[in-house]
Amino acid sequence: MSFRINKQGHIAVNQVLSLRQLNITDQDWLKAMNTIANSIYDGGKRPYLLIY
Repeated sequence: MSFRINKQGHIAVNQVLSLRQLNITDQDWLKAMNTIANSIYDGGKRPYLLIY
């Protein structure tokens, strides 16, 4: 899956986070959404995703 990036080459975090609102019951999808949930870092003013 690919995501649109902004002018600085960063993924739009809000678009990624919005995926968590989809009602999909596939086990791989649920695992991916759990991984996203666990990787959210609140840096104060805006959320970040820690992806390695």
